[in-house]
Formats: sequence, structure tokens, C-alpha cells
Amino acid sequence: MMKTFFNFLQAALIGLLKLLRGSKRLAKSRSLLAYTSYGNKKQVRLLARLVEAHPQIDFENRQSSMKHFFQVARLFFMHPVKHSLIKVRFQPKQSFEISTNDFGFSNKLLLVENEGKEKIQKVDFFSEDLPGRLLNSQAKVIQPNQDTHKIFISDVDDTILVSKATNFISLALKTLFLPPTKRKSFPEAAKVYQKLKHGKSGAENNLFFYVSSSTWDIYPLLREFLKLNRFPEGVLLLQNVKQEKQKKSKISHSHKLERIQEIIEMYPEYKIELIGDAGQADPMIYLEIASRYPKMVDKILIRKRWWDSNFTDEDSYLKKAEKLGVEMHYFSSLDEIYNEF
Repeated sequence: MMKTFFNFLQAALIGLLKLLRGSKRLAKSRSLLAYTSYGNKKQVRLLARLVEAHPQIDFENRQSSMKHFFQVARLFFMHPVKHSLIKVRFQPKQSFEISTNDFGFSNKLLLVENEGKEKIQKVDFFSEDLPGRLLNSQAKVIQPNQDTHKIFISDVDDTILVSKATNFISLALKTLFLPPTKRKSFPEAAKVYQKLKHGKSGAENNLFFYVSSSTWDIYPLLREFLKLNRFPEGVLLLQNVKQEKQKKSKISHSHKLERIQEIIEMYPEYKIELIGDAGQADPMIYLEIASRYPKMVDKILIRKRWWDSNFTDEDSYLKKAEKLGVEMHYFSSLDEIYNEF
């Protein structure tokens, strides 16, 4: 329902903009949004978005609820630039061209030729703006190294961010009126995640991915929340408000399933640990991943629904996990699971 609401809101706002501009759209400058990407020695999955120009919005500083509301609303005014070329350049001299989809977004897997000599740490994106101007944006590329032992994939809402995501009104109000400085994380989450990042030895470099059903429009909010609360740096993977037509799936939030599959296929040599919550579809998604990639999923950890005592199908999910041979736990606090750290 949350996605349906924002789908309607975004369509209405963009429609209003078109009406105000008139039927003949004037050429507008663009903004090239480069997101943290990830890869290995041979492949890089690039994440970028091209939209009509929008002002830079500061979510880092504390602000009033109404000011935050108007800033969030401006995020939903962003109009995608469809089917437009973005040039990509890796260090030192490799270059490619990628194209945006109907939503101005590009999620592209590219083969790279670094022959294992140099780790790709950043990528430069370029796109033509108004005549005579070139857009340039740079993003980090997250990759494992010799100190990486495991991949952690975490949900956001109600796993590390207190949201009550199954309640549409509660989630909408928090998103629209509470800036990142006022959003609450579960008290033990960042501490435990940092321990997982560095391992028992304190010298590991385990990778973190944050996969959410929230939309790319609110990427700046979630990125700032992770930074302010000192969660490990990682790749934040969201979804479009309007999804491209896909095959019907029996699993809700199938976007998460697809993103997790892409991560696993990028890193088949690493064990995967999945952390989510019982409020939505995480247990079902994670068990489906375990069935598709046997022996790769090390643990499935599910935060109990903190706002009530009803754990839907908990016993059923635990039995399925046992049958698949994967370790699965429900927890109220991550300290219960990782007290050995």
C-alpha cells in the first residue's frame, strides 16, 4: 500500500509539473545521480539514475518536520530522463556506454578487464546536459579483498530502522515528517553490524548490502540514516516507485529476491548471512534464496515483530529452514545472537 500511495503521489506531482509547463516541454538541465556500486575482479554492477535537474537537498542537519516534508516532496518531483546514454569510465582507461530505462534508471552488469592487477575503487559517469555542457558524477565501487570472509545482506525497515512498515500510516508519517536525525535505529544494531563487518579478529573486511523495498526517491534519507547511526558502509539497493512489467511472482517484495540473487551470483565463493524482520516477507524471501543457492546461505536472522507478539508462521519457517539445512533464528535483539563478540 505504501508503494501504491507513493506511486500515485509521484504521478500526480509529475502530471502537475507538466501542466504548469504547458504541452510543449522546454529543455531542462539534468542531474546525474551515481550510487555506490559493487563488483569483483571481472565484473561491476553499476547503479545510476538520470533525472531532470533538482536542487541539492541537505538531510544531514536537524530540521523542522515541515521543512523536511517539503524537501521529501521535492524528491518525488524528480522527472526521469528515459532511454538516454550515460558514459562510464573506470580507472585507468576503460570506458563503456549504458542506457537508462523508462524510469531514468540503470542497473547494468559490465565485464571489466583489469586482469586482477588493480582493484576498481571508483567509477566516473558522464552524460550530455544542455548543449555545450557535460554532467559528471563519481561513485564508489565496493569489492571484497583478502580480508573478506562473508557477505551480509540486511533489510532496513524494522530490521535496523524503527518503522512499523506493516502500518501504512505510521510508515508514511515517519518518512514524510521525520528527518534522518530524528529517526530511531534499534539500539544494538549498529554496534553488532560493526562487529560483523570486522569479524572476531577485528581485521576482517566483510561486505554489507542493505536491500529495501523503499524507493530510490528516498535514497538520500536512508543513506544519511545509515551514516548518522554509524552503520558499516555498504551498498544500498532500493526499487522504483513504478516497476517495469515483470513475470508474476508468488513472493511479495520480489524486488528483494532479484537484488539478493544478483549479489550472490557476483560472489559465489562467499558465505551469505541474511538479516531481516518478521513484519513483511523477509522469512519467505530468504528461505527461497536458501533453496535456490544451497550451502551458500550460512544463517537467516529474523527480528521479531517488536510492536506485537504475533509471529506469523514462525514454526513453519523454522521447519522449512531445518529441512533446507540452513541455520535460522528469530531474535528480539541482535545481542542475543552475537553475544560471543
